[in-house]
Amino acid sequence: RQITSELANATPLSLQATLIHVIELILAIHHVDRASDTEEGEEALIAKACRMLESNLDKRLDMETVAKELSIGYHHFRRIFRKQLSVSPGQYRIYCRLQRARLMLQHEHKTVSEVANALGYADPFVFSKQFKKVVGQTPSEFVGR
Repeated sequence: RQITSELANATPLSLQATLIHVIELILAIHHVDRASDTEEGEEALIAKACRMLESNLDKRLDMETVAKELSIGYHHFRRIFRKQLSVSPGQYRIYCRLQRARLMLQHEHKTVSEVANALGYADPFVFSKQFKKVVGQTPSEFVGR
């Protein structure tokens, strides 16, 4: 409205000030639009990262490799991942592995060693220790054995 009013009452001297207001408005709109694109871009990037982290849970996955596949730097990847999900990519990966472990223990009736092996843990003890740290129970306690 301010710009419309300025244009309606414009004098040759006031047109320059009005032009500055128009440019400031265009820049403000552009900035808001770019910020929205950045957030949407980050959300899409993190969604793709999550799909990568949720797959092949039995394989080791280097987070720097994930960042490279997303065409971003490792530190930027960690920062935006943590900003979006409040956990690091590594913590998210552990959570995914342990969610899969819960399903295997409850519904597939696998032993602790079988689950640890299926999820790529070299040592069932390490798996059990991590499971207890995150879940609050050992795998055996979790299934009531």
